[in-house]
Formats: sequence, C-alpha cells, structure tokens
Amino acid sequence: MAITRGASLRRWIMNLPPVDWALHQLRELLINTLKCGPIPQHIAFVMDGNRRYARTHKLETVEGHHLGFEALARILEVCYKSGVKVVTIYAFSIENFKRSKYEVDGLMDMAKTKLVQMSQHGELFDRYGASVRILGDKSLVREDVLEQVDRAVEMTRHNDQAVLNVCFPYTSREEITRSIRETVAEFSTATQRPRGQRGFSETHVLRNLRRRQLSSVAEEDKPDKERMLDLLDHGQEVDSSEMSDQDLDASSTLQVESSQTSHSPSPTLKPLAGDNSSSERNRQHYPDPETLTEDHLDKNTYTFPAPPLDLLVRTSGVSRLSDFMLWQCHEETEIKFLDCLWPEFDLYQFLPTLLEWQWRQRREAAEEIAVPDHMRASQWTYSHGGIDKNLKLNPKASLPKNAKSLRAGQTLVKVAYACPNPIDYKLADNVPFIFSKPATPCLDYSGIVVESKLGHLKTGELVFGKTEPPSCGALGEYIVVGKEGCVPVPNDVSLKDAACVGVVGLTAYQCIVPYAKKGDKVFINGGSGGTGTFMIQIAKAVGCHVTTTCSGPNVELCKSLGADEVVDYKTTDILKKLTSSGHNYDLIVDTVFATPALYWNAHKYLKPTTGRFVTIAGTPSISFIIDFLKVLVWPSVLGGGQRTFTFVTANTNPTHYAEIAKWMEEGKVKAVIEKEFELEDADKAFAHLKSGRTKGKVVVKVCEEEPTRPE
Repeated sequence: MAITRGASLRRWIMNLPPVDWALHQLRELLINTLKCGPIPQHIAFVMDGNRRYARTHKLETVEGHHLGFEALARILEVCYKSGVKVVTIYAFSIENFKRSKYEVDGLMDMAKTKLVQMSQHGELFDRYGASVRILGDKSLVREDVLEQVDRAVEMTRHNDQAVLNVCFPYTSREEITRSIRETVAEFSTATQRPRGQRGFSETHVLRNLRRRQLSSVAEEDKPDKERMLDLLDHGQEVDSSEMSDQDLDASSTLQVESSQTSHSPSPTLKPLAGDNSSSERNRQHYPDPETLTEDHLDKNTYTFPAPPLDLLVRTSGVSRLSDFMLWQCHEETEIKFLDCLWPEFDLYQFLPTLLEWQWRQRREAAEEIAVPDHMRASQWTYSHGGIDKNLKLNPKASLPKNAKSLRAGQTLVKVAYACPNPIDYKLADNVPFIFSKPATPCLDYSGIVVESKLGHLKTGELVFGKTEPPSCGALGEYIVVGKEGCVPVPNDVSLKDAACVGVVGLTAYQCIVPYAKKGDKVFINGGSGGTGTFMIQIAKAVGCHVTTTCSGPNVELCKSLGADEVVDYKTTDILKKLTSSGHNYDLIVDTVFATPALYWNAHKYLKPTTGRFVTIAGTPSISFIIDFLKVLVWPSVLGGGQRTFTFVTANTNPTHYAEIAKWMEEGKVKAVIEKEFELEDADKAFAHLKSGRTKGKVVVKVCEEEPTRPE
C-alpha cells in the first residue's frame, strides 16, 4: 500500500504544470541532442516485465499491461522524433498457444484490448507518418481479434514516413521456416528467363566431364550432341534448366552395345528408346539454384523490406532473445539487455543505450577512416611559367591546419575528386604571394566526411562543395572546409559529377536564377565550357528560352544540354546576330568577356529597363582592369553602357548548392566531364584547362580507392 501511495504521489508531482513543462523541455532537448549523431534506422523491443511490475506494485495484471502500452507510446514518440524509421515489437509468441485454453483466451482478449488502444492513438501515428504492420501467422488469430488487426493496419495505411511492426503471433523459427518454404517454392516454379553465359558452376563442370565421355555416341544422336558441344566450344553455357540434371539423368540411361572389334577404344552408347521425359522437362525453365543467396531468404521474411536491424532491446534483465528476430540479429545488430521492467522504460533509460550505440558507430567509422600523419598532395612552390609547369606530387605532404583539432563549423573531408577551375591557376599565376608554400591548389572537391563539427553532417557521409582561397587544398587527400562549402551529395549522383559543381555550378546559379524567370530569353556567350554547360541547364530548369555560342564541334553538345538555339561564333558575327534580333533578350551572360564590345552594344539587343548584362570572366591583367573600370564608371550619357551591368563572383551558399543538387537528382542538371586525370598528372589537367579548349570540365581523381555511399 505504501508503494502504491508513493507511486501516486510521484505521479501527482510529475503532473503539476510547471514540472510537466520542465520535463517536456528536457525531453525535447535530449531528443534534439540525439539527432546530432547517427540514428539507428531499425530498433526492436522485447517488452518484458508488465506482469512483474504489476505484482511488485500490487496492481491488477491488466493495469500492468496498460502501463506497458503507455510506455510503448512514449518510446515510439522518442524513436520517431529522433529519426528512427522502423520499430519492431514482440507482442505475442506462437508458444503462448501451448498454454491452457483459458489462458490463451485471456491473452487474446488482452491483445484485442491493446489493438483497440492502438486504434485510439491514431493521432500519434499520423503525426509522425507511421504505418502499422502486423507480422506473424495470422491464421492462428481469433476472428474478432483479426478484425481489430485489420482495423489498425487500415487506419495507418496512408502513412509512409515510418513503420511500427507488431509481431503477433510470431516466433523466429516459424518466420525462418516460412522464408525457406517460400524460397523453395520460388525456385521450384517454372519461369521464363533469358539465356546467357554464366561463370563457374558445378553443373558446368559436370557437363564438361560428360562431354569427354560422350565421344562415341551413335550416329542418330549426333545432331543434338553437336549442337550442345558447339555451344560449349564457343564458351557459351546451355541454360541450366535445359541441360543440367535432366541431361545427366538421360545419359545414365545409355546402354552399352557389344563391341564389334578389339580395336574399339570405348563402347558405343545408345539411348534407350521411348525416354521422352527428359526432353519434356527441358522445355521448362527453372531458376538456377546456384544463384540462391541470403537475399532471397531476406525477401521472404516478415520484416522485409525494413532496413537491417541496428539495435535490439529487452527489458526485465532477462538475457535471452526468446525466439525473436533471430535471423535479423545475425549480422551487425547490437543487443542490449536492460535491468528495468517495461512499464518503467522511458527516455531516461533509453538514452544511455542510444548514446552508447552512437559512440560505437562513431568509433567504428573513425577506425574505417583513420587520419594518417601525412597525405598525398599535388603542390607547387614556385609559379613562374604557370603552376601547370610547377606542380609536383608530394607523397608526404603535411595535413591541412586543424585537421586533427577541428574548430566550430569545420569539417574534415577525405577527398575523392577535385575539379580545377580557371580561378585556381589565375590566382596562382598572378598573385602567388597570397598562398603559403608549398601550396595545394584547387577549390572544388567531393569526398567523404571523416569528422564534422556540424550537427547535420555525419561521419561517412558523402559531401561536395568548395573551399575558400587562399586555403584551396582539394588536390590533397584531406581538406578542412567551412560550414557554407560542405553539403551532402544527393542520391543517384556520383562523387565525380558532384565534384564539378563547386565554383562553376554556383556561379551559373547566381548568374541565372536571381535575374531570370520562366519565359525569359537568355543569351549565354560561351556555352560549351565548364560554367556555360551548367548555365544552359540551369536556365532551362528555370524555364527560359536559351541561345548560346560555341565552336562548331560543340554545337551538338550544347543542344543536348537543352539550348534552343546555338550559334557557331567561328562562322557567325555575334554582334550582328544579336543586333538583328532587336530588343529581344532579358538577360545576357558573358562567360568569356574577351572584349567589352558585347556590353557597349547591349542596348541594341537587351530589353530596356529590365535587361541585364552579367559577366563572370576576366584575367587579372592591366588591359582587363582598364576595360572593367570603363564599364563600371563611364556614364551612359557620355557614351557608356546603357544597360545594367553586373559582375558575379561565386558566393558560397549552401541553399544554392541544395537547389543544384535537387536538379541533379531529378536529372535536370548534369556535369559534363571531358577528361579524368590521376593525382600525379594534375599538372596535365591544368595544362589542358589553360589551353582554352576544354569541353565541360576536367576532374582529378585524388583518392586511390573511391569511397561508397553508406547503406
């Protein structure tokens, strides 16, 4: 009685508005803290201890189960808020049917009550987009309980953000048996499948052995034999369902004729008459049993297509799985047995388990991506004659500053690909004094996160972006980047393509998107270069009509990227072409700026008032500076430019990167890569870039082994 009164007093105190508000804020803080680290995608619970809790606290058994359901609702909210995709609970074991009928009926009634309660908590599932799945042999369930099962499933069928798997009635042994039975049925069902060459197989070996033995088959049997041997001689394999065990069975029915002479090296074999069963079977096509893998068994488990089980938790201090999720636990599942009863289980008992799991994940990731004391890097010390003539591979270059002691907002990335840009060699060739020597060039990169001080980036995540000069450094195996220049690589986009976005993708976005809208006419001078190829695609993604220039060999490339009209600047006078169009264009983007004449005459082809001229290019030379100053300061009333002039430099913005990444994932924007170079050939990559004849981008493979996307 004292225990009950004490529990009631605690509950009364906890329900006081100030205490309840403070606890709610603390829970939210802890959950948000968890979200800063890796989150298990699939968690399973053995909810043990409801009856023991009721006995200990002198409560009715039904009350213990009700409190257990409340604990489940709390834990589900924690899981779904923190980002867990699938939760699986053990609700009812098939072994319970071995109990007395009275006890089984009581358990069924209790299950029915829980399902009704679950239906009453529909707002919880809708809030987090969770659907309910009932896993197990439902043929054993009573009709009235089955109605509640169907109701709970139907109530949440529209949700697709998360899943609650309720195992009822269930045992792992039954699940594994069912999976094997279903797999055997699949492989015993005749199917239509294409014939093709397979690799090593036992039946292939057996057929070759038989081939040597069938050297003296009778004349009437030769056509079929020659067909099969011809396939084998040409390295082709006969369909295993057409010629495998059936053929071997048939060959075993061959009879030996009496030898006519003593010179006969081997007996002559002749098939038995009337044996047509083998040829009848040959007309059927069965899946090859040698292709059977554990994936086939996974596909036939109740939990498919849930992600792999990351964490299994059992309460009440019992250290056994009780025939639950045995198949799913066989690989990398972390199993925790907690010494508390299920109704007591809350965030404050769950938190240490999740933190330990996160710590283990980080440690394993750190072991996989260990940071050495030195790295490979392509570096220059002197830039006289151009860095393309001075780049050398340094196999023991120093790690970048702060690589092993990151500051707030920084991320350490192991580089997969780097993508040189004109800005990389222009800065090094013209203002080399801004760099610390030896200098590692290149701003654009893609790679894998080794460590990050940003909550939204996890160790092992694939990222891309750009660094800021004078740090650069992408031609080294490791770089430290700021929070603005590091964003996740979207699904279905390769690291090689993502590396090309950095400077040129951002520049193209910031030249087009702020100044153009759907239906505008855009003219891009220089559409086949790195920036131009992105501009064409981004302008089309916005919904613009695009005209661009390039040399004759690149016309088809620009058209394939979506350009509506392509002008060959080698055979067409661009100024005359534009002037004849009248006030036709809303935006002109000059990626070349070889001469300011295109701007001085812009009033002839850019729309008045709204027309804008944008440029990005220019070599830091005396002539360029003079021309640029004229454009900026010469008043229009004295013969200067009569349209708005904007000079764009890439301003690192993760929001812009995210929009480009979205377009790439949707297939609206892609990287155009002309050549790939190894790290030791980085000087050749820069030489090719400086030639001015690059079609799209060139990339440099920095890592020796390309990292893969985490599962």
